[in-house]
Amino acid sequence: MCADAPSMQWVTDFMAHKPRPTNAQPGVIFMLAGGTDWSATDPYATTGTPIKDPPHWMIMWPFDPKSSGLPTTAKQTGTWTMYAGRPWAHLMFAFPPSLHDGQTQLWHLGDALNWILAVLTAAGLLFTWWAQICLGRLWSDLVVKKAGHHVVDTGPYRLVRHPIYLGLIVAARSQPESRKEPRSRCPEPPL
Repeated sequence: MCADAPSMQWVTDFMAHKPRPTNAQPGVIFMLAGGTDWSATDPYATTGTPIKDPPHWMIMWPFDPKSSGLPTTAKQTGTWTMYAGRPWAHLMFAFPPSLHDGQTQLWHLGDALNWILAVLTAAGLLFTWWAQICLGRLWSDLVVKKAGHHVVDTGPYRLVRHPIYLGLIVAARSQPESRKEPRSRCPEPPL
């Protein structure tokens, strides 16, 4: 579960059985693995038929389904209001679970684009490696000033000021895209 500070306040209040959440602004939670609830209407239910939630986003702020027109029934995809009519009501944005190794497939790419992204991943790593070779004895995984330090302006350093960072960013952004996975375990919320 990835959650921002207002959501963590909401969760803390919920776990403490306070009468209502005290967060002063909406919070966002992302649950890549989904979750399980005993009830979509009673926040403190401990028995019943378990509801398996798919991967989903949650907006932790009271929502009134009557004024918003959103459904109150738990769904495997789409938007609905959890715990409707209670102070703990919040919005759920569910998306379908993947059919591939438990990962959530958020998009479908063709073979050509997958190959392009795989080549970009390899190119980013090779660019990083080339930059480290050009630095020679000046390279370090720590921020230190080495004896005989000088500004390197050969190899990839004649093209960009920070080729190691650039190569890692290109590889890190291309690789999850080619594997059809979320970019990270805490992606940015949809706008």
